[in-house]
Amino acid sequence: MNLLYFSLISVFWGGSYIAIKILISDLPVVFSAFMRVSFAGLFLFVFFLLLNKNMSVHKELRWKSWLAGIFLQGLPFAILFWAQKVVSPSLSAILVATVPLWAFILSFYFLKNDEEVTLAKVLGLILCFLGVLLIFLPTLQMNSSDGLIWGVGAVVIAAFSYAVGVLITRSILKSHNKVDFFGNLFQQQLASIVFLFFVTLFFERGFPITTLLLSKKALAAVIYLSFFSTALAWLMFFKILQTWGSVKTSASTYVCPIITLILDYVIFNHILSLNEWVGSVGILMGILLIQVPKEYFKTIKIQKIIVHTLKPVFRIFQF
Repeated sequence: MNLLYFSLISVFWGGSYIAIKILISDLPVVFSAFMRVSFAGLFLFVFFLLLNKNMSVHKELRWKSWLAGIFLQGLPFAILFWAQKVVSPSLSAILVATVPLWAFILSFYFLKNDEEVTLAKVLGLILCFLGVLLIFLPTLQMNSSDGLIWGVGAVVIAAFSYAVGVLITRSILKSHNKVDFFGNLFQQQLASIVFLFFVTLFFERGFPITTLLLSKKALAAVIYLSFFSTALAWLMFFKILQTWGSVKTSASTYVCPIITLILDYVIFNHILSLNEWVGSVGILMGILLIQVPKEYFKTIKIQKIIVHTLKPVFRIFQF
């Protein structure tokens, strides 16, 4: 059953970038993000109500849950939806896959002694940064007015925000063993709804509900994003996290971009450029190295890890 959950999560999150692209073609970007979290909150409320689950946390922890919800959904959703006006779903998925990179770096400040430095993680950091640079720097040389440079930078900021939210959530669960899972999840969802409501009100000054309801395409995208990619995906993610652990469960980070790449080509006929391909390979290999368990790394010679990791890159440049 866990394998089924894992597969569904990868498909749901991989397809979310496609759904975002479809949704923002008909609706304002922040309003679209607000609709995603609002419908997801409604689904979770009904689900928890039917199962008689607790939807609150102790008031001393509520501010932390709300802060995590803003960084984990509210802020990155607003930024990501805006960025995908100019950034392709494939490239967005690859850049968001850097979340473990930022989480690893930030953990030294937020969670002292939570992450141990190994050679594999250092190599992973270097590969990730090189991968991001390969994708990012060519946009600086483009004389286009479509704001691609700002879009790429925005997606990286969204990934950074996701990482902050993950670390806040981890600190809550680590320091407070009695925190109710369902209550914490619902409070985070509620925080993202309130945050995006005011951001929509301030920046877009309107809620075009009628436009959403009259567009079957937009409505289908909202339902997919809110129910499948948010509410259902989070429930399944935390379910398998309890039995698989964080390292194995986080492998969805590598699968999601692959799903997005396939769907982006099939639906929008979009293919990554050469520098984007090479940068993507570097990012994914770097994330993989960052999450290599210490025990596994000790049992294998460093030279073998480096050779096997870089072999795909060497093949790219073979003539």
